[in-house]
Amino acid sequence: MMNATGTTGRFRSLRSVGFTLIELLVVISIIALLIAMLLPAVKQARETARAAMCLSNERQIHLAVNLYAEDNDQVVVPNFNYNGHTTYAFALKTLVPSFEGDPFVGEFWSGEPPSKTRTALHCPSEAPHGGPVNREGYSFDIYGDIREDYGLNAMRSGRIGQAYNVGGLTNFYTLEVKNDFGLPQRYVGLPGETLLLGDAVYFDIEPINTFWNQNNTSPIDHALIYRHSQGESASLVYFDGHAEQVSRPIPTNGFDSPPGGLPPDGEMPVAPPW
Repeated sequence: MMNATGTTGRFRSLRSVGFTLIELLVVISIIALLIAMLLPAVKQARETARAAMCLSNERQIHLAVNLYAEDNDQVVVPNFNYNGHTTYAFALKTLVPSFEGDPFVGEFWSGEPPSKTRTALHCPSEAPHGGPVNREGYSFDIYGDIREDYGLNAMRSGRIGQAYNVGGLTNFYTLEVKNDFGLPQRYVGLPGETLLLGDAVYFDIEPINTFWNQNNTSPIDHALIYRHSQGESASLVYFDGHAEQVSRPIPTNGFDSPPGGLPPDGEMPVAPPW
């Protein structure tokens, strides 16, 4: 039976379908809560992926150092060449073509801005730097001019063009060190426990500088950077080729060398990972 409005009585009790304001706010609150719960997991997954890529980068550099040693009397590539003002990365670029994605990597103080191309010499957890762009977290230009994000073990690489009292040219296979000052090598070490390369501020890492990450109070800091696990671990690769995340703190080994002088104990460090 039709009523005066032209509708049947059984439809008059039905209200229009839709959300009230309160219901809409509840739904929005639930979505926001779910996002808040998921974000840390997404962030952690992203950092895990970056750490894995960092380890992969270091394995590629290890391979390049190995190739260099095969062509250069079995020695580890020097971390710096004073004659050309270039770092180890410059010498490795021709061995691994992908390293040339940044054409100025390995050139000390090139003055060129950061490359848009990231290579295995750049840690995915590190912001691009170079030339006018300083390394993130550091106020000194010198840390931005070092375009690569990994440093060689100073004890096991040495330099060209200037006598260097910390370590020296090292045989990649026997780990025998030729020190510029003839310091004794009481500790030869094993390939599986001796550091070749790691996350770093500079082009090399000295065994006294394993705690000073994010230090910008000194213009020279040959230090490790604990880039991963929210600042609690660093990526390292060893002479035998295995790479791992190592938790802070990495031992300093008690090495102390005054600027421009010989170590007070007259010898090089005698324990791993150096």
